[in-house]
Amino acid sequence: MRLGDHSKEAIRWQAVVKGFVFFVPTLPGRALSPNGAHGGWQPVAAARDQLRADVSIAIQALGPALPSYERARVSVEMRLTRKRPRDGFYRARDVGNMVSAIKPLYDAIVDMGIVPDDDAAHLDFGEHRIRRVEKLLEEGIGVLVEELGPEEKADGDPASKNTQSRLLPDSSET
Repeated sequence: MRLGDHSKEAIRWQAVVKGFVFFVPTLPGRALSPNGAHGGWQPVAAARDQLRADVSIAIQALGPALPSYERARVSVEMRLTRKRPRDGFYRARDVGNMVSAIKPLYDAIVDMGIVPDDDAAHLDFGEHRIRRVEKLLEEGIGVLVEELGPEEKADGDPASKNTQSRLLPDSSET
């Protein structure tokens, strides 16, 4: 199941193998852009709080019986037009900046009790991408949350080897 396969018109819930999908019909505030001046800490804090609240509302719309996972993988698709209206929203041009701007999304997932914490032992970053859409009304954030079972390890789990240690030579090899 792909993130792009879901309706952009409304907040929707669909069961997947071990998780759920939801859509946030808004974008992060411009103050969450990692590139440039933001006018102090207050606009950043307000934009962070607003995105966190928007994500919480989208999760609550799934219904009263929200799942709770010990570990989960979160994949995110930010849907953007090529238009650049001056509406106060941040439209990331690359995935690295997108991930920085959507940190409040992960905080909201913790706030709603989906996972205990947003550290590496409980939350794994799945696929993150930017998809172009035609209309401003189609913009938003699609999110897929999948439960990680005991055989699947989150990056921070001591039982898994992290990528960094596999890429760097062992100190005894040098």
